[in-house]
Amino acid sequence: MKSFLNTWTVYFDTKDHPKVYCSRRFEGIDPTSDIFVNADVTAVRQWIHEESKKFDQGVPMCLPRSLNDDPVIVEVWL
Repeated sequence: MKSFLNTWTVYFDTKDHPKVYCSRRFEGIDPTSDIFVNADVTAVRQWIHEESKKFDQGVPMCLPRSLNDDPVIVEVWL
């Protein structure tokens, strides 16, 4: 069984979720069906912390958006 690093990307105002925050989980570079949508970014971050407990990766760490990232990306958690 392969083990992948799980990451969560937080977005704001995407085409499929306008004017709200959403987070999508990735296994390595592959997106999963895990998504959480909320108008409050704090609720999205709390969801990431709860979800991360399922994967035995320790406490997630936030990486801020890079200048080269798509403008809808807020941050990435790993």
